[in-house]
Amino acid sequence: MKKRAFYITTVLILILLLSGCGGGQAQTQPVGTQAAVAQTEETQAGEAGASGTQAAKDAVSDLQAAKGAAFTTGSDIKEEEENNFLTEDLYDGIIRDEKDAEKALRGLFGRLGVEEDTALEPIYIRPNEDGLVWYIFRQLQGEASIYGAVVKLAADKDGHAVAVVSSLFSDVGDTDMPETQISAEEAEEIVRETMKGTGAEVEKGVTEAVFLPYLNDDSSFYFAYAVYTNNIYTEYEAAYLVHYVDMEGSYLYSLPVPEPGNADVYSGEGAGLVFSGFEQEVWSGKVDVRGGGTREVTIPVLKDKETGQLCLGDMERGVICGDYLEFVNNDNVETCSYGMNGWDPEEVSVYDTFLRVYDTFESAGWHGPDGDGTPTLLLMGYVDENGEPADNACYAGRQHGFQVFEFDTTVAYGECTDVIAHEFTHCMTSTLMSTNLYFNAYGAINESFSDICGNLVEDMLGDTEDTEWLIAEHGKTPYRCMSDPNRYAQPAHVWDKYYLPDLLSPRGNNDLGGVHTNSSLLNLIAYRLNETGMPKEDQLYFWMNVSMAMTPYSDYSQLIRLLPWCLERIGKPEYKDTISAAVDETGIGDLSIPETAPEGLGLVMFDFPEPETEKTYYSIVVLEGAEEAFTTWPDANTTTAAAAVPEGRYDVYAAFYADGNSESLGMVILMEDGWKYYDAAATEEFADGDQTAVFEVCAGEVVTLETEGLEEAMKLVDEAAKAAEEEMNQEAEEGAAA
Repeated sequence: MKKRAFYITTVLILILLLSGCGGGQAQTQPVGTQAAVAQTEETQAGEAGASGTQAAKDAVSDLQAAKGAAFTTGSDIKEEEENNFLTEDLYDGIIRDEKDAEKALRGLFGRLGVEEDTALEPIYIRPNEDGLVWYIFRQLQGEASIYGAVVKLAADKDGHAVAVVSSLFSDVGDTDMPETQISAEEAEEIVRETMKGTGAEVEKGVTEAVFLPYLNDDSSFYFAYAVYTNNIYTEYEAAYLVHYVDMEGSYLYSLPVPEPGNADVYSGEGAGLVFSGFEQEVWSGKVDVRGGGTREVTIPVLKDKETGQLCLGDMERGVICGDYLEFVNNDNVETCSYGMNGWDPEEVSVYDTFLRVYDTFESAGWHGPDGDGTPTLLLMGYVDENGEPADNACYAGRQHGFQVFEFDTTVAYGECTDVIAHEFTHCMTSTLMSTNLYFNAYGAINESFSDICGNLVEDMLGDTEDTEWLIAEHGKTPYRCMSDPNRYAQPAHVWDKYYLPDLLSPRGNNDLGGVHTNSSLLNLIAYRLNETGMPKEDQLYFWMNVSMAMTPYSDYSQLIRLLPWCLERIGKPEYKDTISAAVDETGIGDLSIPETAPEGLGLVMFDFPEPETEKTYYSIVVLEGAEEAFTTWPDANTTTAAAAVPEGRYDVYAAFYADGNSESLGMVILMEDGWKYYDAAATEEFADGDQTAVFEVCAGEVVTLETEGLEEAMKLVDEAAKAAEEEMNQEAEEGAAA
């Protein structure tokens, strides 16, 4: 019988008693270091909801971001790139603590493009194994933190400043909280009403005021409340949803996040009490292997002092295994115990592999998944919202003082060391970067770091003979191939087939802007480095140090400068030429739509009449060929939808979705006599036929599609979106009245 190790409600009470407020004191930890920002469709109110914040938007409409290429275009980009990563003429003094670091940063504010009175708060001090120390600060607006605004200063072992990496914003110092505003408690009640019947429960004591950029206008900001609930959507690998409510009381949207903005009230101290009443033992024996046969394992286990019952856990590392449903439904840690039939072999396999991954990162100077040694909970038996096996493994964020990981034990994830190390890395990068912007290129870079570290750790442990760097090759089927991305529908270079451009409206059904698709770009760079024979231990240490240098807004343009700098800092400059060649091969230095077709492919493009910036819907464009269909959407900075495809015959259509509703608004299809709109009902009955305009694409050719009829068709999409918005507003009013 399984033992209920500790009831979480009691733990939370103890945590609140044990932990102080966050304050401004930075935390110091060493390094050798679903997370996630993405819009959940089921709760996304989009610009329909954001319209209620117009007064706040007007008050800050002149604010400009000064933090890099993510918010600039044209001739400003080069200057901004140089401003967000500085390595020369930084500070003449010696840096011994965060006060010295902040003094050094304030002397650089002019070069970073921010005002002298920019407010900073220290959050972490992170040294690496070579004595380099990173001082990490977040930017504040009053008492509100500015979303994603982080600056890092690196000092060498002698205390000399050697680098600054910034995603700070400018021109926000004079913006005050609106005088007319709802309270935090009222914001929480709005979330409860909005999420009624979904199973979402508001986390008490962590609601905070934040200063946010508009989703569709990154140079303007507004104040909002961030209200946290449990994550009710299993398609997003995060523990919580953060719900934004503007100061006028309008519910805006929600994002999956690994933990509340201020995690201090969930310190690991109380969670450590879960080990009370146990003593440490060691168990050795054989466990079944999914493909047949057995393997020998020796694992630490916990022994109940009263009953003698054994369960999977390790006091030294602070790792314990529990039942997924019991934790999710009842806030209980119900341990995975030795029963009448012995251990569950898959639970033992996952646990054993996780501990070996843990030790590999420890050898590189990273203590536990978050570097802080926070207690870790491995939840077994992960299922989806229908109670079916989730066919997934994920890092589920920080919950009740634990760093939580979830595993579907009907799949052999215990034999997929790369998958477990991938999820471990998600926790590392989430911690090091203070938050992850899990969409577009930012999300693709984040996914790539997990793939890279996952394969390196698997190799270091000798758990694979794979030389192609497949992901999950010991599971049911591999997910990705880092050496040959096209094999699993990923691009090998920017504007290769399968490449997806950054977009304005990241959603679940567009891979949040290609986060799992475009991860292949940095993956291939890492594989090229591996081909040089650089020792695996050095590679892991290198990528960990790159992650520690990054901010939430680090993009490809910044990585191009960070990668060789980090090689220099760890004493491996001989690999800089390899990195430079791989950067050229993948083309990450220029994400703009090319003027000529990529080698061996055709380029198809057309222009929408208007940008999506001011729309309450988003589009997905599909080019359908006889062999394969290719997806794209309008580029974030233009009205142009483009896709690189193999030569062949294609037709094309665009599907549209309202921000707050996953139901289709219909399609616009290119017919022989021009573009035509078909509403949602008509698209269900529409069958491909001779009516569609089938066009030929040849390798090396740029095909610009005609736009006759497109403007009129898009007006009908606008009308459908307006009707959907009115329907949602009416339902909200009826719900409030009820």
